Amino acid sequence: MTNTNSEKVIEKNIEKNNLKKISKMSFEEAIARLEEVAQILSSQKINLEQMIELYEEGTALRDHCSARLNEAKMKIEKITIDKNI
Repeated sequence: MTNTNSEKVIEKNIEKNNLKKISKMSFEEAIARLEEVAQILSSQKINLEQMIELYEEGTALRDHCSARLNEAKMKIEKITIDKNI
């Protein structure tokens, strides 16, 4: 079954909304959701399309967590540098 143009637009809008939600998550919220996604994917009780969507969400969550960790690392490094000046 192929998606119509309107279905594709709706899917893109949902994807954008999910990415906005992820960008507003705290590190802890994102990690918790990432763990949920991993658990669902490993259960293999969903269809292929759902697996792909969850994989995409997991990738976005991973990237978000990585960025938050890098931000924290830079703050710590700045504090350490400022302390040594």
